[in-house]
Amino acid sequence: MKKWKYFELIAYYHKSFFVAIEQNITIDMAISTTFESYFFYPEEEYLIANLISTIQNINIQISLLKRVNRGSVELLQNQLLKVSNDFLQSELEVDEIEHLKEDIEEVIYKLKTIETF
Repeated sequence: MKKWKYFELIAYYHKSFFVAIEQNITIDMAISTTFESYFFYPEEEYLIANLISTIQNINIQISLLKRVNRGSVELLQNQLLKVSNDFLQSELEVDEIEHLKEDIEEVIYKLKTIETF
């Protein structure tokens, strides 16, 4: 996952989101800005980091907006198609894989009942 550790990336993602909110920008703009800051290129090299960022982005949208951007859902679906268990094992520690899988299951469950725009 390049230089990021799973929990470290989540912590920095949320910290950046709150810093954006403190700058008195709208929640929508803070969500967008934070995601753009934590989506890395080239995508193929940062697949896991970008998947984690996408999940955090969707969770924040669900929590604060009570709706999710359709593009975020499509991005998540495309990312999940590219991730295999073998790939996860080569990139993450066992406990990180466990938490990531739980986060994926949770966000998929939430997406079944939430409005997209």
